[in-house]
Amino acid sequence: MGYDPDTGIGGIRFFLWPVVENLIVSKSFGLYLLILLVSGIAAWKTLAKEQRILFATVFLTWAWLGYGSQVPWAYKPLYRQIHYYGFVVFGVSALLPAALAYVFVIRRKLAYGAVVAAVAVHLASFTVGGHWGQDMKVSRELLRYAREHQDQVFVTEVSTMNDMYAVSGFRLPENVVCVNGPAVERHLRVNKEPSGTLKFRFPERPVDGVLLNLEKLSRGRGEAEFVRYLDEHQGEHTRVAPVRYRLACRPLLAFIEPRDFMVKSLGGEVVRVAKTPGASPETHSQNQEK
Repeated sequence: MGYDPDTGIGGIRFFLWPVVENLIVSKSFGLYLLILLVSGIAAWKTLAKEQRILFATVFLTWAWLGYGSQVPWAYKPLYRQIHYYGFVVFGVSALLPAALAYVFVIRRKLAYGAVVAAVAVHLASFTVGGHWGQDMKVSRELLRYAREHQDQVFVTEVSTMNDMYAVSGFRLPENVVCVNGPAVERHLRVNKEPSGTLKFRFPERPVDGVLLNLEKLSRGRGEAEFVRYLDEHQGEHTRVAPVRYRLACRPLLAFIEPRDFMVKSLGGEVVRVAKTPGASPETHSQNQEK
């Protein structure tokens, strides 16, 4: 059976995903892909040659991204991420007005119904939106907490530090560090430079707490050295970024206990620890070294 290594979709759902979850009820396209397919077929004879080529290319691309392989000699499914669908977005934007205009002429009520249904699906998708992008929002809230406590020093993992670096105008926060190690050298944004340049290492400083981005950690984004540091410095947990629930599920909270499927963001915490020599015992200075 097929398996998507990025989203973890396997089994029968892997084969249904391109049609059911992407063509019909896609959170990214709503019903627009399906409307284009139906209206494009209906308006085929009225489309120009270039529009027909674009129409065919859009749905061949959709089929390839849904069922195609990365290499021709083995079935290695492509990652099903929306940023690979850029060409499909262009095709929908270019073709849908022309195809739907034809349907408005021959079946006006059907066309109006299609537009209303598409908008309704988009709104429904918005209310059930899940975890995508929430880890960045948690990073922003953790950074805000760190800035409000400038007299303290915090440790976090590299992925969250990269988020903080970006939202800080590409400057590292003054009172947040990472545990030096392979993850810092390989994945810290400021170290994403050509080979041979000096590598940044965090200074050895007394640490007051650990900033936990639970959204990232729930997906295994914490590097081994950070997880080991956290295990060795457990303390009191304080909620910094609240758990957030999907908009469509919020009314249910008045009647039933929260369930995993209701959660939109796991939020973030700070773990208070006893003063330690620093985030990384092997770090000796704030200098940069290879």
